[in-house]
Amino acid sequence: MNATRLPVLMYHRVGPPHARESSGKSVATERFSAQLRLLASAGYRGISAADALDWLLGHRTMPEGSVLVTFDDGYADLVDCAAPTLAALKWPAAVFLVTGKLGGTSDWSTPAHQLLDPAAIQALGRSGFSFHAHSHTHPDLSTLPAHALQHELQVCRAALDELELDSRLLAYPYGQHSPAVVEAARQAGYSAAFTTRSGFNQQGDDPFLLRRLDVFGTDSPAALLHKVALGTNDGSRRARARYLTQRLAVRLGHRQP
Repeated sequence: MNATRLPVLMYHRVGPPHARESSGKSVATERFSAQLRLLASAGYRGISAADALDWLLGHRTMPEGSVLVTFDDGYADLVDCAAPTLAALKWPAAVFLVTGKLGGTSDWSTPAHQLLDPAAIQALGRSGFSFHAHSHTHPDLSTLPAHALQHELQVCRAALDELELDSRLLAYPYGQHSPAVVEAARQAGYSAAFTTRSGFNQQGDDPFLLRRLDVFGTDSPAALLHKVALGTNDGSRRARARYLTQRLAVRLGHRQP
């Protein structure tokens, strides 16, 4: 049976917490492992970015319960803190790289963290990771003049091509986009792009306005399971109860004459 919807998880950094770091964008290693293992035990399975894109474009079917795991920025902690869990589950994942900062640090965040270098990227690529575009220097693309916008997207794609990486997918830095940004992404040769808007993705959706579920460092495994089931960034029990109440009301309404 072909899936009717695709949840996409958006992680940033997975690794030891830092005192000056917001828990929103950093997930502890043990919590990340527990989150994915609970999803797997609930019947979810990871799929590759290539398979997800083919399904979104109507080129293939996909089993119900499929989920795409993504990581923005490309932190070096992925090697030791995320890859082992993904390998144990045999789940692929997609990483969106800032190509002008490879091997450097995330100077757009506080605190800054070490980023993957080309050698680590190639090694992770052999273990089920795919790598895609997150711009060249991580600006808010919607604020750039046309020439700078084109440069960010085209140079990023060229850098990925030079590393022999598939660069068909883009994640907008900070989730910021505009009609001009979407058109520039198309012109640069990308096939699809991800926002930070929550919700499910369905076949026929605009491939340049794809949705993701933000995974917070404070999310318990059960909260993430609720997020994936509901297609929302609110993984609380209250949100789950509200959803079930709404579904029950709809069903009862359908039974009324």
